[in-house]
Amino acid sequence: QPHKKRLKTDALLTGELSAAASGAMDRAKKVHDEIESFYIGAMDFDGIGRVCGNISAEIALRGKR
Repeated sequence: QPHKKRLKTDALLTGELSAAASGAMDRAKKVHDEIESFYIGAMDFDGIGRVCGNISAEIALRGKR
């Protein structure tokens, strides 16, 4: 019987911790979205693509040596 009480307590705590974690993730997502709204318009995605392509080509070239 003592184990049943402990299991019930653990189940309740697990639910509370899960709810707290979910709330923290929701808040983090809101902060992320707000921060992203400041810089997303200034991002040069084509430029980033070119840089990534150049780096990939350089890695491939060095791998053939």
